[in-house]
Amino acid sequence: MLLSSCSSGCKCGSSCLNKPFQNRPVKKLKLVKTEKCGSGIVADEDIEQGEFVIEYVGEVIDDKTCEERLWNMKHRGETNFYLCEINRDMVIDATYKGNKSRYINHSCCPNTEMQKWIIDGETRIGIFATRDIRKGEHLTYDYQFVQFGADQDCHCGADRCRRKLGVRPTKPKMSSDAALKLVAYQVASSSQK
Repeated sequence: MLLSSCSSGCKCGSSCLNKPFQNRPVKKLKLVKTEKCGSGIVADEDIEQGEFVIEYVGEVIDDKTCEERLWNMKHRGETNFYLCEINRDMVIDATYKGNKSRYINHSCCPNTEMQKWIIDGETRIGIFATRDIRKGEHLTYDYQFVQFGADQDCHCGADRCRRKLGVRPTKPKMSSDAALKLVAYQVASSSQK
């Protein structure tokens, strides 16, 4: 989904609910060490559902540069990637230039989400609370990334944890015997009509 904000010249005043990210207050966040996930971010104030938390920022690169960096990182043995694909040929790389947003860890049951916004003609990524978040709670979002290299275990601890990063929930797969029976039934049913 792509959302649009008022322009930076918005005349709505402080009551505007559609301000560009640069005109919204960033929530107070604290960088912490986690037991299994390296660095992480906790809320340093209460955050209400739907509120803007922080913008995901970094160096904007194209697909070719992204692929080159990923291969170089893989060959150096790096396992932490701070890449966010905006569209087919636009990626935000927060590896060397970024803010605290890059330390928000993955969860299969997250409390924030990334949203694409058009702000003054540019696509930007905002992180918004999907539910109320209390001070001291870890911030998380679902990475939903395409796997690059070996599978990574998920340590989110959610009841419905998918066990691996990047794995999307799927419908239960049907056995080949069951699929053949279903097709045979559908063929028989359509020939009787």
